[in-house]
Amino acid sequence: MKSIIFGTKLIECRVHWVRYWIAWLFTAVFSIGALSYILEGNFEDGLILLGGGILFALIPTYRLTVNCIVLTDKMIYAKKGLLKTWELSAPIDKIQNIEIKKGILGRCFGYANVKIDTISGVYSLSGVKNADALCKKFFEIR
Repeated sequence: MKSIIFGTKLIECRVHWVRYWIAWLFTAVFSIGALSYILEGNFEDGLILLGGGILFALIPTYRLTVNCIVLTDKMIYAKKGLLKTWELSAPIDKIQNIEIKKGILGRCFGYANVKIDTISGVYSLSGVKNADALCKKFFEIR
């Protein structure tokens, strides 16, 4: 994260890889298609498909490394976005609530949608792993 983190880091939550399984499925399909075109001798179409496969793999991989929530003993930091990004940096006493919502797949794979209510607004990040631990730590230090 770009922000300077104040305090002792208690927990860091990142986006779960399951959120992007469809992108990696498309990557596999594009790669197999590219391989079949290349084996048939049609290199140009194979390279185009391979480029599409790489693009489908790079975007979710970047999001997995960038989107995160960090809770320290003094503040909470959150960052999400690829082209249009937003960052949250709020002291613990300015946070009103942290809400966690889980669907069926979230319960199976261990991720949730996190909504952070602060005095200045509401921020949400979807597909966060360790969301329960984040909420538990937040209410422990509060």
